[in-house]
Amino acid sequence: NASQGGSAEAPPTAGVGGSAGMQQDEAPDPLDAHMEMMRGASGQELERMLPEHRQLVANTIAQYNREMRDMNMSADADWNAALDAVRQDLVRLPELTPEELKSFIPEHEVRINELREMHREMMSGMKM
Repeated sequence: NASQGGSAEAPPTAGVGGSAGMQQDEAPDPLDAHMEMMRGASGQELERMLPEHRQLVANTIAQYNREMRDMNMSADADWNAALDAVRQDLVRLPELTPEELKSFIPEHEVRINELREMHREMMSGMKM
């Protein structure tokens, strides 16, 4: 949760993991830095960042699917629901006004973090 990791920089609205990608055993996740930039961006800046954001999230999803396939893991209903929610966000984002984007990004980030946490838990369960 947001209090994990003791990050003083993460705002209280950072979502499920203000320092989600900074585990001790992994390199920093490019998505963390990107989401941090988005948290501080104006609606117009968010609009300009959308193509990069959508590509980064799509690449992350593709990586997760590849890792799961490589480990012969099957997706469960919770995973599929979380994945669908993030994908629906990616489709919806370009349709939003800058003001709507600004208010939508925090809930979008929560869904991304939920997906990331599910992936982390699945992968850690397979490395035993």
